[in-house]
Amino acid sequence: MSGTAAERTLTLHLPARLSIIGETADGIADFLRAGGVSERAIGHLALALDEAMTNTIAYAWPQGGDHELKLEMEIGAGIVVAIVSDDGIAFDPLEVPPPDLESSLEDRPVGGLGVHFMKTLMDEVSYRRVGERNVLTMRKRFDAA
Repeated sequence: MSGTAAERTLTLHLPARLSIIGETADGIADFLRAGGVSERAIGHLALALDEAMTNTIAYAWPQGGDHELKLEMEIGAGIVVAIVSDDGIAFDPLEVPPPDLESSLEDRPVGGLGVHFMKTLMDEVSYRRVGERNVLTMRKRFDAA
């Protein structure tokens, strides 16, 4: 992720622990605010990133061990690009079927809402496997704060 001087970038290498999500949330929000991102877009990004990182940490390494997530963010003119990558098992979250939103809560299967939130809150979501890494890219357009 590179660009002009008007763009702001952030790269974090995070240990694959659920606690890291909360520990880094304020710093990520501060980075976005400093880049002029609206509070609404920050909220959407926070939820989508939380879901992406939580699912990765929970499911990417069934064998366990020490692993890390890489989070890259770039703020450009009216758009934020967030990339979450990991060395876990291959998994394309975009292949998850849409959740059942019609049945009663008691009758719905558990899971699937996180990916639905990512797809709904972001303007674009894409996945690719690059070598041995999952790469999830999310784009969110915003009006200046």
